[in-house]
Amino acid sequence: MYDELYQQERYADMLREAEHESQVRAAKAAQRHKSFYKSALIVVGVKLVALGNRLQDNVETVTPVQMLPTSECA
Repeated sequence: MYDELYQQERYADMLREAEHESQVRAAKAAQRHKSFYKSALIVVGVKLVALGNRLQDNVETVTPVQMLPTSECA
């Protein structure tokens, strides 16, 4: 009788431990996944800012176009 209860408790403990380890592995995998996307997004963001700065520099060096009021166009 005690041996059967002991075996049941031992089995339940092993199941809890296996579930806990599975959750830990899943959490670590999710963290690695997020850090990959986070670093990739940072790189893309830096490149976009650099490209935007280059485009803005090109626009600022061109002489502005004279705009006519709408009353003079008609």
